[in-house]
Amino acid sequence: MDILTVIPKDINNIIPLIFEYKKEIKTIHLIYDTSVCEFEKAMDLKNGLINLNNKYSLNWEIKFYPIDEDKKENIEKTVSFNFDYLFIAENTDVSLSILLGNLTLDKNGIIYSYDKGENTYNIISKNTFKNQKIKHNLKLEDYLTMLNYKIKSKTTLNDIKQRRKLVLKAIKSSNPYDSVTKDVLTQLGVFKNGKLIKSSFGGIFEEYIFWQLVKFDFDEIWMNVEVISEKIDKEEIINEIDILGIKENTIYTFEVKKGILVPFKNKEGIKITPKRQAGNIVYKLDSIMSIFGRYTKGMIINLNRFPKQSFSKNLTKRAEENNILIYEFQNFDFNQLKQKLLKQNIFERVFLLGGRDLEMQAIKEILISFEIKFYDKNLSWEDAKLSVYKEFFNKTEHFYAIELIPDTILPKHFTLIDHHNQNRYSLSSLEQIAKILNYKLSRKQKLIALNDRDYIFGMKKFGANINEIENIRKKDRFYQGVTEDEEIEALNNIKNAKKIGDLLVIKTKNRRFSPIADKIFPKEAIIYNEDEINYYGKRVNLLVKHFQNLINEKTAYFGKGFFGITKNPNFYKDKILEILQKN
Repeated sequence: MDILTVIPKDINNIIPLIFEYKKEIKTIHLIYDTSVCEFEKAMDLKNGLINLNNKYSLNWEIKFYPIDEDKKENIEKTVSFNFDYLFIAENTDVSLSILLGNLTLDKNGIIYSYDKGENTYNIISKNTFKNQKIKHNLKLEDYLTMLNYKIKSKTTLNDIKQRRKLVLKAIKSSNPYDSVTKDVLTQLGVFKNGKLIKSSFGGIFEEYIFWQLVKFDFDEIWMNVEVISEKIDKEEIINEIDILGIKENTIYTFEVKKGILVPFKNKEGIKITPKRQAGNIVYKLDSIMSIFGRYTKGMIINLNRFPKQSFSKNLTKRAEENNILIYEFQNFDFNQLKQKLLKQNIFERVFLLGGRDLEMQAIKEILISFEIKFYDKNLSWEDAKLSVYKEFFNKTEHFYAIELIPDTILPKHFTLIDHHNQNRYSLSSLEQIAKILNYKLSRKQKLIALNDRDYIFGMKKFGANINEIENIRKKDRFYQGVTEDEEIEALNNIKNAKKIGDLLVIKTKNRRFSPIADKIFPKEAIIYNEDEINYYGKRVNLLVKHFQNLINEKTAYFGKGFFGITKNPNFYKDKILEILQKN
């Protein structure tokens, strides 16, 4: 794509559209309108694009043109530009947008018009008009890179996940000086030489709030963030942010305080105005939000041990007018935080677990470890349907269905997680969960993911040894519900297998085929019982091609290395044999 874009007054408004097509773009013509956009901001976008280009080795050609839209000769320059696509966003000069839009359509080009508020864009040509949702939302590092900001420091979930239980114990303790709590605080580094370091304890409270926010559907969230947004007289301007999140290309900032003071009179009757007072906190957060554009949202979370509110009604109203919500409490209430975040279109995540196996168990353990809400009906693969969970659906939570057949009306906020059938080239469900939570998998978890996605082939390619592979497969069969009797039955079935060339044909009474498939790996085989038939081997795509009608009917399924049909196994055994023998 050769694109032309006019740099808007707020460069935040155009970067999601450029990022969406970063792999397709070849040339970017950046028009800088000197009467609309500040030169420094225009250069920030140019340099941010250069940084992103280098990071991903995109091989973009970036061209930069300062113009004055009131001068005809400047506008005429754009006619000679070699471009097919016009990218525009709000806060771009209207007359210039119309002029360039007409020019684009006259040359049979296409206009992409981005709406940051909705995170959608219109695709406009002479004959078509359609609206599309952004598919590739930015994570924080790429977003800041495109703004030409530098990250001086940050803390991620993976940096502090080992501290989580200690932090929760410390916050829930009513007495910081009892022996158990002192031990916890000592491990956290805030209790030294018999004394509580109060200034450090505030950081523990920030961590506590961070772990509550992890439960919500941010695309990414960091804490203890320092961002360098600009230099003034060679001095870096550092913006300190307690917690920084992003969702669908909108930035969320959180200021977390353990007690904001209010003006008071001392013993002499003189009014004292503390530095850390409510008005200053609102001003500070509003200032930080300004570096991320007008759609940025903020929240002040304050633990107030006193009955008198720190924020007046007028101050609260002023904050809300600037997209800042205030949650002040004496005792933290997760549901109250949830209601506040709903006002900013942030929803609590709820995971719905599918059929039992080792991967589903690994997912469940991660969710438990972070106290993320989930429902588990302990389903078999055959019963793994979304309708089983429809009693829990509502409009205030974001539901993630893991390997569930969507056989009912979807809830309002919904994400399907799967890697079977048409999704067989996707990451495993465990890897998708880790990506959603920005969680780094351990070696064991990676092997579990590879086992579910690529079976023994994937684990071997990764470098797993024999003991690791046998352990993973044994545990997978256990969580599938395979019994010791079925393991013995599998051995008998293998002894009685029919051999047709290099292909084994095995009949079994077992409900699960994994104890047989594991023992004969890597041999090609057809395994069947009275209700189901499975093929294991390298010719899955051949069967997919022949049985597409059954896949559409949801009576056939497939993944990397296997293909199964859930009806008339004797009939389809002969059909599969016929297809394989001809090819």
